[in-house]
Amino acid sequence: MKVSFVLRRLPRVFAVVSLLVLLLALSACGKKARPEPPEASAPEPVRFLLAKADVDAVILTWRAPEKDASGDSLEDLAGYVVKRSDYEKDERPDFEEIAEVEAPLDLSDEAPKGEREAAKKVEYVYRDTEVEAGKTYEYVVLPINDSDVEGGAAAILRVTFIGTASVIENFSAEQRAKTQ
Repeated sequence: MKVSFVLRRLPRVFAVVSLLVLLLALSACGKKARPEPPEASAPEPVRFLLAKADVDAVILTWRAPEKDASGDSLEDLAGYVVKRSDYEKDERPDFEEIAEVEAPLDLSDEAPKGEREAAKKVEYVYRDTEVEAGKTYEYVVLPINDSDVEGGAAAILRVTFIGTASVIENFSAEQRAKTQ
């Protein structure tokens, strides 16, 4: 009698346990939103990218992007990758990383408002001293987030280095692609 009682209740017990497991699994799934590719959280391009030349260096300056590629407020900016290519007419640029610049200021919503505003106004600087007189270089500065996803380049700077009289040209990334 005890065995038949247990056997009759087994489907109900199994159903209840299965339902509990299903409910636990659904509630533990975390954020309930459509998955996004990593590129959606990539930072927008840097702002106000400029170059100037000194006697022995090319000096790049820029400001942090404020949003990510999806238009949300940028909160996880880790830094920047500076890339340079030797310019050859009618050749595709072969950009190589020459430096990483850390973004030490907090842009997240958890940061005090004054600190977030100050971070947006910081002018970052990189000084490239590995340049030769008479050579032409192209530069891009790409923002990178905490997940190591690089943002794009809005501008490419072309510098024909001849000291303080260097020739500096500014192209949008789209313009540069058309000149190849």
